[in-house]
Amino acid sequence: MAASSNQPKLLYRIEGHGPVTTLSWSPDGTKLSSSSNLGRLHVSAVGQTGEPHMVIGLHDEAVRSVAWSPDGSKLASGGDDDTVRVWDAAIGSKLHTFNGH
Repeated sequence: MAASSNQPKLLYRIEGHGPVTTLSWSPDGTKLSSSSNLGRLHVSAVGQTGEPHMVIGLHDEAVRSVAWSPDGSKLASGGDDDTVRVWDAAIGSKLHTFNGH
């Protein structure tokens, strides 16, 4: 039996950061953030845009949630280390840490 043309096709693969805990698309759909049990927050360009994969955030424990700002300039991440951290999505710098969450 011939393979169906309706079979799903892998479009993009992101590797190298441990078990994935969350995924979130940027508002414009050009970037995908992913986080891991290892406390890392990654941003990857999708669609062959030429932008590199970037590790932008580190928590002391697993990252459990990620959200983009409406304009796509910032990311917020929440982790098992009881913090919410806000990051500059373009360069990866930490802008603020909220403790005790």
